[in-house]
Amino acid sequence: METFATKTGVRMSWDKYVNDQLLKTGHVKQGAILGHDGKTWAASQGFAVSEAEGKFIFGAFASDAAARASGIKVNGVKFFMLRAEGNTIYAKKDKLGLCLMKSKKAICVGTYEEPKQTAGDCNKVVGKMVDYLESTGF
Repeated sequence: METFATKTGVRMSWDKYVNDQLLKTGHVKQGAILGHDGKTWAASQGFAVSEAEGKFIFGAFASDAAARASGIKVNGVKFFMLRAEGNTIYAKKDKLGLCLMKSKKAICVGTYEEPKQTAGDCNKVVGKMVDYLESTGF
């Protein structure tokens, strides 16, 4: 898999951000950070967002019509889109929920599984990550 580091030559510890800032909170089941080009910069173990899925997600921020009509696939799982508000998209499939938030240069992906985790807590954690990315120019 091509990563941000292999594409740009810039090595950042994106995996550490996913693990420490998303997963270790206990409010996010799986997470990833993607570039606006759809490529994965980092993802939690066993969680893969394909480039095609990433590109579709990025496009959904500009126009959510296709995502509303056909759903959003992440890690091969098709989610039903609940709502889109600015740089945030929420989706669900049974007890599994999805929060997508876009920063200047990245998309933060977080999933949660009810009843152990809640949408509100997952959304807050992903939002804090995006706020941090924004503050550092990403």
